[in-house]
Amino acid sequence: MKSYQMPEQVVFWKWITPKMLGLVTQTSVYHWPTEGDYEPIKMFDRTANLANNQIINYRCDPSEKWLVLICIAPGSAERPQLVKGNMQLYSVDQQHSQALEAHAAAFASFRIPGNERDSILISFATKSSNAGQVTSKLRAVRIRIGIAY
Repeated sequence: MKSYQMPEQVVFWKWITPKMLGLVTQTSVYHWPTEGDYEPIKMFDRTANLANNQIINYRCDPSEKWLVLICIAPGSAERPQLVKGNMQLYSVDQQHSQALEAHAAAFASFRIPGNERDSILISFATKSSNAGQVTSKLRAVRIRIGIAY
């Protein structure tokens, strides 16, 4: 079909649409369209909070305007079995990232009554430990023109 020699090592890759590969290196995230004569296109640089994290997923919303890189890192010395979740939410239009603590994330479209257009939602799962008790939360947040929350 096609080939390309990346200048950096790819540490994670995934089909993000039927015609687009997401490629993640130690420092950046790229999209590589499978149609046409395109090379991988750099989408954003990874934030510092994701250094030395294991990448477990990468997703984009249906419009490909919102991107999220999901990683895990070793837990604290007190609870090493409770891994820490980190993610980077990126707005293509604003070229801005937000770091969030989460283990999983997904996008959805939702029409708020009275609105003419769908809103983009991001849902993400978090785990925390308080006094030895592990608490899990699932949040669904509307992404505004700015960033989540």
